[in-house]
Amino acid sequence: LDPERKVAIVDGERTWLFLEEDEQLILGRLEEQGELLPRLLAGDGRIAEEFEASVLAEPRREGGGAYQLQLVPRGGDQGFENVVLVVRPPRFAIEAAEVLDAAGNRVFYRFFDLRRNRGLAEGLFHFVAPENTAVMGQH
Repeated sequence: LDPERKVAIVDGERTWLFLEEDEQLILGRLEEQGELLPRLLAGDGRIAEEFEASVLAEPRREGGGAYQLQLVPRGGDQGFENVVLVVRPPRFAIEAAEVLDAAGNRVFYRFFDLRRNRGLAEGLFHFVAPENTAVMGQH
């Protein structure tokens, strides 16, 4: 939302990035090297195999705090330098993620009202851009 509203959707290999202020919709596909971050956020894969991990912060009080974990991708260009995850016991679901890319840009993700394995209706994430939106790229 700040400095401008953006809508990002990843559906399998297809991506949509809607830049409201610029009236642009950018369509794309994930490349194999760019799949690591979406897999991490989706809970796929094993952190220890794909990242060097370190604990930046531990819960301050019993039963009420969160961990901050810094993850640096192992080998190769992954499209980002590191990611800091906020996870809270006992479920250790990801509550937030801060991604640092190679250009020094930081992107913050926050996740609210998480519900696991609930089943999602087909087309739930279907995105229709407003009229007069310039569409760039392809799926």
